[in-house]
Amino acid sequence: MASTYRERLLPAWWAWLLALLLGVMLGVAYGAALGGTAGWIAGVSVVVVLLLIIWATSPSIEVDQSAVRAAGAALPATSIAAVETVTS
Repeated sequence: MASTYRERLLPAWWAWLLALLLGVMLGVAYGAALGGTAGWIAGVSVVVVLLLIIWATSPSIEVDQSAVRAAGAALPATSIAAVETVTS
């Protein structure tokens, strides 16, 4: 069995912070209009949904003996030349 390397490419820290701030803003707005409980429910719901969307839509890469795969595309190993290590 060939070893496989997988990695999910998550967005920068500010994207997570933006999702959190959007949820807080909506929670405060709904809380002011409909009451504290509605605000908490709306804010937490929006944050959870946005974080799940960010996680689910972030691309992943996979490297194994046969190919390199990224976001549904595949580059066969036969198309890759020899590997050269570069040091600084």
